[in-house]
Amino acid sequence: CIPYAGGGASLYREWAPALAPWIEVQPVQLPGRESRFDEPPLTSMADLVQEILDPIGPYLDLPIAVFGHSMGALIGYELVRRLQRRPSAMVSALLVSSHPAPHLPQRLPLRHKMNERDLRASVKDLDGTPQSILSNDALMDLFSPLLRADFQLVETYEHGVPTPLRCPIYAFGGTSDPYVSKDELRAWGVHTNAVFQLAMLTGDHFYLKTRSDQLLSYVFESLAPGACPR
Repeated sequence: CIPYAGGGASLYREWAPALAPWIEVQPVQLPGRESRFDEPPLTSMADLVQEILDPIGPYLDLPIAVFGHSMGALIGYELVRRLQRRPSAMVSALLVSSHPAPHLPQRLPLRHKMNERDLRASVKDLDGTPQSILSNDALMDLFSPLLRADFQLVETYEHGVPTPLRCPIYAFGGTSDPYVSKDELRAWGVHTNAVFQLAMLTGDHFYLKTRSDQLLSYVFESLAPGACPR
């Protein structure tokens, strides 16, 4: 499970007890946040994907499903693309949330190039950062470089030659998300030769915080035996 820009592994701490015991939840802690706060965040997609691949290498003989929200969806897609190059990897599904399909052009302002005032205003509009951080200049001074790096990672991403995935893709989004449309989510369907399904949940860009029960129900259904035909 891969978090959104600025987010950490704690986003998924409630998922394990809410899912079936045969689903082992492994939140990814990216550099620069929470327990890895003292490490510089990465702005290269290739480097970041390798950072995730290294520790999961010994477990590639087990079925793996990858979930990512917003920035995490894009990272998850590139992770699965890399995993597909390994014959031994058993990827059962890619689950993407609140991010346009990777081949679509960037339509939002480049936040990693914004001045500090505009960056903070943009982050506030996203409504994913606690007010306790947004209203504290000292905390934002620490938090802004991480956000800027994460935005740079996404906004400088180049999709390259598309190769459809062999595993199913399940896409999720919020019905009132001003940043990602239903059509942009539906476009993920061209990136798989297997099953594609789209589910829209009531809420905005961070619907997963207010509709976690419903989302987890969809996740369980997507991963249940027989749900992911090869």
